Amino acid sequence: SSSSSSSTKLHCLWTGDEMERISASRSAAFPHLCRVFEDEIVRFGPNDFFVLQKSMKEDSQQPTLKGIIALLKLGDWDPDVFYKFRDVILNQAPVCGCKLRNDLCRDLPRVWDNHYSLDKDKDVSFEVGRFYYGIREHDKALQFYRTSTEHIGEHHVTFHNMGLCYYSLGQLDVALENFNKSLKLNNDYEKARSWQQKVAREIERQRSLLSLQSAA
Repeated sequence: SSSSSSSTKLHCLWTGDEMERISASRSAAFPHLCRVFEDEIVRFGPNDFFVLQKSMKEDSQQPTLKGIIALLKLGDWDPDVFYKFRDVILNQAPVCGCKLRNDLCRDLPRVWDNHYSLDKDKDVSFEVGRFYYGIREHDKALQFYRTSTEHIGEHHVTFHNMGLCYYSLGQLDVALENFNKSLKLNNDYEKARSWQQKVAREIERQRSLLSLQSAA
C-alpha cells in the first residue's frame, strides 16, 4: 500500500547510510554550530552543571568559599547558585584572602545583572546587599537594599540594615529614620528598637555638646 511504502521510505531516510549522509551534510553546512554543540552540550552541558552544584550543596557539609567562587565562575555568576550558597559566602567573605575577595567584589554585580525576578521569595538583591555590608562597602550595600525595596517591596529587616549602613557612614539622622521605618513595619523587631534608642541617644549627646560649645 502507499502508506506502507511511505513508512519504508521514511525509515530508510532516518537510518543507516542515509542518516550518516544527512548528518555529514549538515555538519559541513553548519560547522560552527557543531563545534558549539560539542563544547556546550556534549562535553559539559547544563545537566552536568546542575548535578555538580546540587552535589556540592547536598553532599558537602562545609563547602569552601574557593570552591563556590569557582562554581559561580563556571555558571557565569548564576543568581540561583549565589542564592543557594549565600550563607557560606556571607560567613566566609569578611575573613577570606584578598584574591577571593577581589574575585567576589569584581564580579558579584553580574549576579544581579543575570537575575530575573521569577520568585519573590528569593530576594537576591537583599543578599548582595548583605555581602557588601559584611565587607564594609556600605554605599554599595545601600544600593542593593534600595533595589530590594523597589523590586520585592518594603521589609522591616531591609530598613534595619539600611539604618546600620547609614550609622556606619556617620549619617545618624538618616540612620534613625530607617530604624523608625523598620519599627513602623514591625513594632516588635527588637534589633531595630535597640538601634533606634542607641542612635537617638547619640544624636541627643551631639546636640547637647553643640549647645555647650555655642554657649561657651
